[in-house]
Amino acid sequence: MDQEQARKIGERLRSARRQRGMSLRKLAEAANVSVGYLSMVENGHRHLPVVR
Repeated sequence: MDQEQARKIGERLRSARRQRGMSLRKLAEAANVSVGYLSMVENGHRHLPVVR
């Protein structure tokens, strides 16, 4: 995954979270990840693990 793909995925994740009225903290708790990690994913600074 390149930086542009990570940015686009982060934007889509943030958009979906906001459309559902979910806070960053609530989604992080539900996904069992830290708020900081989730924030970095949404900003395209971290990549989500590939699940196959």
